[in-house]
Parts: sequence; structure tokens; C-alpha cells
Amino acid sequence: MTEGRSLHLTVTPHLANVSVRLYLKRGDKPRRIDEFDRNTTLPLPDDADLFTLSLGPTETMAADRWTWFIPGSDVDPKDPYRGKNFTLNYTLQIFSTQCLYFNEESEDFESDGCQPGPLSSAALSHCRCDHLTAFGSGFTFFIAPNKLNILETLRNLNPAENPVVIIAVSVLFGIYILVVIWARRKDRQDSKKIGATILRGDQGRFHDHFYQITVLTGSRSESSTSARVFLTLMGEGGTSGPHELEDRDRTILKEGGVDTFILPTSRHLGSLYAVHIWHDNTGPCPSWFLDKIILQDLSDGKKYSFLCQRWLAVEEGDGRVDCLLSSATDEQLSTLRHVFGSQTSKAFKDGHLWASVLGRPAYSPFTRVQRVSCCLSLLLCTMVTNIAFFRRENDFGPPPTIDILGFKVQIPISWAQFMIAVQSCLIIFPINLAIVEIFRHVASPPEKKAKDQCGSSASSITSDSDVVSLEEIELQKLDKAWDFYRQPYSDSKMTEEKKKGCILPWWCVFIAWFLVFASCVVSAFFTILYGQAYGRKKAEEWLFVFFTSFFADLFVLQPVKVVLLAVGLTLVLRKPHDDAENQTPTLDYEEVCAYLSSIKATPARECREEPPDSTKLAEMRVRRFVEISMRKALYEFAFYFLFVLVLVVIANGPRDTGMFHMTQHLRRTVDDGGDHSFTNATACKAV
Repeated sequence: MTEGRSLHLTVTPHLANVSVRLYLKRGDKPRRIDEFDRNTTLPLPDDADLFTLSLGPTETMAADRWTWFIPGSDVDPKDPYRGKNFTLNYTLQIFSTQCLYFNEESEDFESDGCQPGPLSSAALSHCRCDHLTAFGSGFTFFIAPNKLNILETLRNLNPAENPVVIIAVSVLFGIYILVVIWARRKDRQDSKKIGATILRGDQGRFHDHFYQITVLTGSRSESSTSARVFLTLMGEGGTSGPHELEDRDRTILKEGGVDTFILPTSRHLGSLYAVHIWHDNTGPCPSWFLDKIILQDLSDGKKYSFLCQRWLAVEEGDGRVDCLLSSATDEQLSTLRHVFGSQTSKAFKDGHLWASVLGRPAYSPFTRVQRVSCCLSLLLCTMVTNIAFFRRENDFGPPPTIDILGFKVQIPISWAQFMIAVQSCLIIFPINLAIVEIFRHVASPPEKKAKDQCGSSASSITSDSDVVSLEEIELQKLDKAWDFYRQPYSDSKMTEEKKKGCILPWWCVFIAWFLVFASCVVSAFFTILYGQAYGRKKAEEWLFVFFTSFFADLFVLQPVKVVLLAVGLTLVLRKPHDDAENQTPTLDYEEVCAYLSSIKATPARECREEPPDSTKLAEMRVRRFVEISMRKALYEFAFYFLFVLVLVVIANGPRDTGMFHMTQHLRRTVDDGGDHSFTNATACKAV
């Protein structure tokens, strides 16, 4: 053995509470017990778990003959083996260790000033150094996962004896199928929310200018409204008349919704400075939480933001159902409150993979079905890495203790735990990030070109008659508005947006689905194999530990991370990032055709709706509070009725039918009416 190395001999009895005496002789084989060079009792007195004997690092040992001897007469058993005949099996292991430090001058590892300590074992190296130079001993950069013999595990596969992991994986796939069915239904509902609705213009006037109105409803509970909503635009060049925000085909103004409308006006309103919006407080749930309104002048592309962030409801706040919103300045849009709310809302609705399954924006190309599939892939990949490294850190030593200002501080994480975390991230992160990014940035599949029915109908109108009517001019104006959506401002802007969005070819979605399928199948396969190899007890232990940590991370740590990330982005950027503002609405060609046809078929009618006055508001407020009180009373009645019903079932359900006869029998036995009856007892001695 080379200089600087220490030779260690470990004797591990297979029974607990047993001490043995070890004799060692170097060189010739001894004939008597007193010819051995060394003898010691294991475990050592300082540590009941230390069965390792250090033979010293001071000399250079050759391949000499060593004789070891453990006499049965020196075995010292404790309860329950004391005074009994028993067989003691033990394991003897010989290993050497060496402590090295990196010498920066020679750029090599050396052993000067470092000696192995007596606490060294096969899994842990104990080093004593007289300097603070970085050193290493038994350093392992890559932590291998637990061993798995695939062929042997498949041969010994027995789901009847160890069905835990198989049932868990099967339940996950079953839940996935049910959630996908729900997600597909929600995706179809979201597809109906996408698009821009063309509002009716002013009666009997030419419509030369068009404004895009984007209304963002809040995400609070019961933020949507069933009432009819109206608004009026106010600009430096004039005021538009009141217009109702309505759509007969789409579901609009719902909780967390982003609705887009196209408003034709008879003249250019100039720079917009205010919007007056209100509703008539009708329907079963008229209360509405309006987040903000974004207006865009389609003639020059200029945008205006109007912040509301309040309830328009008779039972909330000041009880009013109308408000006059002023155009927000850059300072108002950059306030911490607005930016933090925008960042947090976007993070939970679209950024957070799990939460976005419920709050996914309708305009996002990343569908709910795709999000649910990504969640399944992420969960199964996490499961396979977790079970592959389960309890692997126990094979390495605990983290060292460092001295800080005279206080001994235990490092909370060991090197093995750190490396296992890094390796797990390297396994899980790349493939799942690739899947999510492909789904987010893949282009829509090419659609079949629709026939230009609107253009042909408009041309036929003008050719049938030499007289040009107001409706015909209206058709031509709106046809120009449709050209705005068919062709963006310029080809350069389209190229810039394409680079910004990183659009991938539409067929890349098949690559993403293949990665989802492959990652799920491979992860589930190896998870089941590891579960079978571990045995039922260890598999149950892993399953409990995994899901406990997973749900704690999902419902506690990840929301905290999202909020902290939103705080960081708010402090650094101080600029709201709202995809709804940059989202170009989808105006279906058939909708434009239908609307253009309806202009000639039905003449426009003037909207004379006004906000309710104070008298009507007072009546609505009283009626609304009565409805809320009645609803609350019904909820309380139903709750207490169920509570009493459950209480009656619990109190009377588990009673045995023989309890009455048992009680009667005990009464007749103890209190039989004789001299020894309890009724005749006057003291404890009498009893």
C-alpha cells in the first residue's frame, strides 16, 4: 500500500447487541493467542455503531500476510442472546482510503498534511488536515441511481403481491382520461369566445372610422354579468352614441374573459380621453367586475387604456352600475399595484402549468388538452426520477459540520442530495420544456380558403343599380375594415411579430405529441419496474413520501414561487406584460359576410339606453339585497339539514340490535332486588 493511505478492517456482526474481539497478526501465522500483534473489542467503546478498526497510515505496507481471528469464547452477547446457544454470522471487509488536496502550484492532488481519520468507512472518508486547502476523498461527481435488473424484474413480476405502484400509475392514467374529456369540452367553449364582434354603427350615417374595443372582465368569483352593457366613446373630435356590447353567437363578458368588439363610427373622434360604460342590472346575475378597457384606433393603430378594477353592482362599493373612465397615463400603467397584478394574473393563468389548466386564456394557442398532457408527462417523469434515486443519499455520509464564529452549524444538504437534485432536473427539465415550448409556439394548421362571397355580393349590388345607397357604401366601408384583418399593417410588421412569437411549423405539434407519449410510457414502465424491485413495503413508503412532497410543492411552494417571481419582475421591469393587449382578434370571414348582409336586410336602430337614475338604483339595491339574503338563508338551511342528517346517521347507525338485551341482563344480574342489591348498599364495604 502506498504512503498516505490508511488500511481499515471492518467486522459487522449480523446480529444486534453483540460484541466481538478481533485478533490480528502480520507476517507468520501465530500458534498461540499471545502471539497476535493487536487485539481490540468491536464495536469501539466511543461509538456503539463503529465496527471499523484503523491499521494506521504512517508506514508503507507491502503485500504481507495478515492473520485475523475472532474466538467464540470472546463473543459478548446481550439480551436476548445472553445465556443461550446461537450462531453468529458476520461480514469482514478490508478497504483503504486516502485524503488528498489540490495543490494549485503543482496543479495536482497531494496528501501532505492530510491523514485519514478513524471514522472512515466504506461509504464515508474521515480526513484530518492541518490546512484549509480544498481536498477530496472518495469524491463522486455523478450519483448513480438505484440498481435495476430489468430482465430479472420482468421475470419476477407479480402484481398480486405488489400492486401498489401499478395501481397508482393506472389511477393517474384514468384521471388523465377523465380530465382530458373535460378539457376538450372547455377548449370547444373557449373557441367560441375567440374573435371580434362587429357592433352596429350609428343610424343613417356613413361609417368612415373603426375602433377596436377590448374589454377585460376580472377573474374574481362571480365577476361575469348577465346584464346588457353599453358604452360611449369620448374624444377630442366628438362623442359617439351609446352602443350595446352584444353578440348573439359568442359568450361574452364572462369571468376572466377577454372580449373584442369593432365599433364603426360616422366620424373620427380624435384622441380618446374617456369612456362611459354602464349596464341595466338585468338578468339572474347582473353584478360585473370590470378590469379595464383597451381601445385602438384602426386608422392609425394608436392604443388607449382605461383602468377600472371595480365592481359595477348595486350591492358592491358605492352601489353604482356606471362609471366614467379616463385614459390612463404611462405613470398609472407603471404603478407597482397595476404591474404586480398584471404579472401575477398572467403567471397563474398562463405561465403556471398546473393552474393554467383551469384559468387558461381563451386566446392562448396552448390548449387545455395540451396542458393536461404536459402535466401528466411532468408528473410521470418526476415519479421515475424520484423512485430511481429513492433513499440513494443514505448510502453517502451526512453533510459536514462547519464552525461559524465558534458555533457548529450543520449544513442542511449533503453533496449527494445536491447532485441527485441536479441530475433529476437534468432528466425532467429538458424534455418537458421542449414539449411546452412547442405547444406554445406552434402555428395553426392551414385552413381552406373561403370563397369571396362578400366581395361578389357587394359587386353585384353595385352592378344591379346605378344608384348607390347608404347600405352599399356601408358594405364597401366594412369590406375595407375586413382588409385590415386579412392584411396587417405591413409585411415588415408581420415578419417582426413572427420573429417575436417564434412561430414553428404546424406539423411540429406531432413532434410534441410524440414526446408526450414517449415520456409517459417510458416513465410509467420504469416506475413500475422499480416498484416491483423494491418490494411492497418500500414501494408503499416511496409512494407516500412522493405524493406528500408533490402536493406540498404544488399547493404551497409553487404559488409562493409565482408570487415572488411576479414581485421580482415588477421591481425590475415596472412594465405590465399583458398578452391580451397584443393579441390581434380573429374575425371570421363568415361573420363579416353575415354582418354585411344583415345591414341591408335590417335597418340600424338608434340606441337610447341611459344609465339607471338614483331612484331605480335604490329599488334595484333593495331587491338585490333581498335576493342575496334569501339565497344565503337557503344555503344555511341546506347546510344545517345535511349536518343534522349526518348527525342522526352517526348517532343511530352503528348501534347493535343486541344492546338492549345486554343492558337488561346486566341490570337483572347486578340489581336483582335481593340482600346484595345496589339499592340496599349504604357504604363501599357493604358492596
